[in-house]
Amino acid sequence: MALTRITTGSISSNTITAEKMQNASVQARHFQTGTITLDLIEANANSAAAEIRVNANLDIVQDNVSSNRNSINIVQSNLNATQANVELVSANHIAFATYANTTLDTKANVSATFIQLDANLDATSTNVGAVIANATAFGTYANTNLDTKANVSATLFTAYANDYVTWNLLDANISTVQDNVASIIDGTTQFTGPVTMQDALTVQGNLIVVGAQVDLGVSSAQVTDATLLLAANTPADEGLPADSGILINRGANDNVFFGFASYGDHIDFIFTEAPADNVQHFPTAYIDVHANSFGIEGVHDATFTAFHHADYPTTGIYMPAGQETIKFAAGGVDVASVTSSGNLFLYTGIIHASPSTANTLDLDDDELGDRQNSITLRSLQSFGIFIDSNDSEDNNFFNIYDGEDDPNAVGKDDGIFSVRDTGEVFITDDISVQGNANVLLDAVVSNAVIGTRVFEGTVGLQANDSATLFTAYANDYATYTLLNANLDVITDNLVSAQTVAHANDFVTYTRLNANVNAVQSNLSTAHTDLSSNINAVQDNVTAITGGGTFLSPFTNVNVATGTSNVFFVGRNIASEANVNMVFLDGVSQPNTEYVVNAANDTVQMVDATIPSGTIVQIFSMS
Repeated sequence: MALTRITTGSISSNTITAEKMQNASVQARHFQTGTITLDLIEANANSAAAEIRVNANLDIVQDNVSSNRNSINIVQSNLNATQANVELVSANHIAFATYANTTLDTKANVSATFIQLDANLDATSTNVGAVIANATAFGTYANTNLDTKANVSATLFTAYANDYVTWNLLDANISTVQDNVASIIDGTTQFTGPVTMQDALTVQGNLIVVGAQVDLGVSSAQVTDATLLLAANTPADEGLPADSGILINRGANDNVFFGFASYGDHIDFIFTEAPADNVQHFPTAYIDVHANSFGIEGVHDATFTAFHHADYPTTGIYMPAGQETIKFAAGGVDVASVTSSGNLFLYTGIIHASPSTANTLDLDDDELGDRQNSITLRSLQSFGIFIDSNDSEDNNFFNIYDGEDDPNAVGKDDGIFSVRDTGEVFITDDISVQGNANVLLDAVVSNAVIGTRVFEGTVGLQANDSATLFTAYANDYATYTLLNANLDVITDNLVSAQTVAHANDFVTYTRLNANVNAVQSNLSTAHTDLSSNINAVQDNVTAITGGGTFLSPFTNVNVATGTSNVFFVGRNIASEANVNMVFLDGVSQPNTEYVVNAANDTVQMVDATIPSGTIVQIFSMS
């Protein structure tokens, strides 16, 4: 019960003296703390009672210490539990980081979860530090200040309260972490800011990036898959609306694009100024492609060749399937082909020389008037054939064959015209000369017949052409002999006629006489003409045997300048008939195409103008 008043029954006599007690020691019926101390107790006080009370107080203090020790043990247990929770949270954090690095879909979600976990761990660590600090402070305070069980109990309750709060915070943080992990796994939570990974990122599942651009700031990118698929999001029921391929950035130079060009429905290898985000890439130039070989499979013809300029698909090369033939087309038309046997076919048939198109070899010339499918060779100037150019063997020849088709079945003696490497010329039939014939070397003539045209124009007989000379002389003698024989026959006939005339009447005689006179006159005329011819032949023979020449050939070459159509013969021709042939660029002109003027030794073409640069050759005899 509470002490209400001080009496002798409450304090034994002479135990506590009044003068030794402090003033106001008792207030509100209670002794104030520190009022009664050992120095106030008289020596004659009941020491046994004091000892009992001291022991009682010691027991209370001991109980308080034990109770405090139990509280400290509980706090220690709570600390151990908290430490275990911290270790569990740390382990969960590490496990989640490992799980996120290997399983989670997006880098952004992993980073957000990592940041949240780190913040939760920091908060937990702060709370644990506060609990430990509170426990340490309480232990220090209790060991030095506490003397009542009530204070220890209050501290214990505070520790319990702190532990409970700490547990609630840890539990709430762990729940938040679990919720964040679940949200990251199911995709509910997404990162909204940039994320930087400082180490390797391994994605065990699919990496799906939904955005406008992926930048790979790497020096080397490796793709394990054998197929690289571009434009994968093109719907299966739609066409590709834009170009698709690879664009190489070349800095200050035009970029390089190779891929499918949607505008032309083909593959392009081009230089382009188009940036990466263009839907179409038009060429500024085309790229040279260096490769080992190209195989082509498709339907090609002259209207769409396999190899051609991009702008001219109808001019190029193509190989028809199954024909083992290479065909060349120009302007949508086949112009040539090469077969597997190595033969070259020219459909137009003409080979032109460059830069002039006048020199041609036409393998199918249908412009020769009455001859179709002919071969013509055109040359503005000369035409040469070289046989045995290295002089490696003898008996070579140049032949012209007629009616033959097998080159292996004919030889050098089978041609209708043959030129041997010795310079000999062999002809199997007659030689017809329309103009003048000039034999400058020995001519061996067998069975030569000089017909009525022998002296029409001129025949230049050189000194050694004795066979022709003797034959002509013999022919003249034979003619003379025949004429004399005819005269003898006529004379005999006249004699007979005169004899008969005597037997006839005068009229018959008169007629016979008139006929004889006519015949005699004809004979005189014929004799005179024959004598003149014989004299001319004799003079010619004398001139020939004496080394003289009736007429000598001469060729003058002019080059047309301006528009002039008059050209010099180059010598005194004496007569217009002495101009035999005129050539324009090697083509012989008929005499109806020019007029000869012997007065000034010129030839004037009928055409008013002759193109400048034309080669004019004039052949004359005088």
